[in-house]
Amino acid sequence: MQTDSNPLKHCSKCKLLKPSLNNPRIRQCRECRNDSKRESYKNRNSPLRLSKRLALFYRLMSKVEIHPEVNWNGTPCWIWCGTRTPIGYGQFSVGGIKRGAHVITYEWFVGEIPSGLTIDHLCRVRQCCNPIHLEVTTYQVNILRGNNMAAQYARRTHCPNNHEYTPENTAGRSGKTERICRTCRNAKAREYAQKKRLKLRLLSAQRELNNDANKSTYHGKIL
Repeated sequence: MQTDSNPLKHCSKCKLLKPSLNNPRIRQCRECRNDSKRESYKNRNSPLRLSKRLALFYRLMSKVEIHPEVNWNGTPCWIWCGTRTPIGYGQFSVGGIKRGAHVITYEWFVGEIPSGLTIDHLCRVRQCCNPIHLEVTTYQVNILRGNNMAAQYARRTHCPNNHEYTPENTAGRSGKTERICRTCRNAKAREYAQKKRLKLRLLSAQRELNNDANKSTYHGKIL
């Protein structure tokens, strides 16, 4: 029984039994796959390849509508009218793989997205595909520019008790980005210490009463 993570399969190109790739959609072995990539790169400027790219471009732009009434910085948004994700981002299928429509348009008109970065909508319209409205940023900047809970907390200038988040009044935890109000933390610490002292006094008084009762009585007789 084959227990390897890459089971043996017949390559669709060389017809030999070789270990398959991790992607189940690829039916070629690693050597044939690399040969196909090299051949595709050599023929990238061929008329057939250019015609496929133009067909892809026409299919992409056929799902885009320009809305002048929805604009940012004087330029209209390109609203995606094709398939969308549940949260509103456009989807476009290339080679059987679904990708973000705004990502495809950015790579087509601007260039490749560097590794570790993501695309941010400057117009705050998720359906927009206008490359002018798209910017490559880090994931942290992209999140803080939005309207999610993390961005809302980051934009706050005062704590729930209306204490300002100044450098002297702000503390944090190691390895975390949350902000803690020093005034509120010190007040809670004082309240906790006061309750603890009161509890200790009550326990001490109860212990003294029990000791006095044990000393004054012994088997029901008063000493």
